[in-house]
Amino acid sequence: MGTVLLMSEIAVPYFCSLPASPPPWPGVVVVMEGMGLTPQLLRVCERLAGEGYAAVAPDLYWRFGGSNPT
Repeated sequence: MGTVLLMSEIAVPYFCSLPASPPPWPGVVVVMEGMGLTPQLLRVCERLAGEGYAAVAPDLYWRFGGSNPT
């Protein structure tokens, strides 16, 4: 059987973009495609924030060295 980890026991890097308006905001988790966290994905998060959503894109490759969104 596998090991169960609580979210408080791991730290996953992520990109977060927040709206300019005061909270509370609806939230969206943006899942990356095969290339990882790309500049296009970061622009999608920023566009969602511009529409009033808090957008978070976790780096799902963090255990393998992470993405490099340059």
